[in-house]
Amino acid sequence: MKITKVVFETALGLVVLVGATSAAQAQKLASAEIRFDTMDNDKDHDTFVNVEILRSDGYKAASVYNVGGKYNDHSSHTVGMSVFAADAASLSGASLRIWINTNGNDKWDFSAKVTLRFDDRSERVIDVGRMVLTQDDSQLQRSI
Repeated sequence: MKITKVVFETALGLVVLVGATSAAQAQKLASAEIRFDTMDNDKDHDTFVNVEILRSDGYKAASVYNVGGKYNDHSSHTVGMSVFAADAASLSGASLRIWINTNGNDKWDFSAKVTLRFDDRSERVIDVGRMVLTQDDSQLQRSI
């Protein structure tokens, strides 16, 4: 809880206003990234990854689109995301949406971790777990 105190002088004397805001509401999302750890089945160079973090109200908190390049077996890749208006409170009940656009056949076996950093220098790391995406089953959405 953050306490705010405002003092000003009027013709009738000093006036003191005291207000409180919760720390969760005060924390604004400053940056977001996702780390992909490829398991035993790589991502082809011509498969493009798209990621959205959706706030509890369905609006985007962060996103990145059309990330290409080969992700070899047992490799890690961290991707920064564009951040939109979001605070810690709006991320309670958020979800992560990942989908791929393939050029032909591809099966990508990976795990992911999302890191959310806030303007008060705190961070939240979410282990999303292991996933498999293919040309036929190309998207997923999970609560984070």
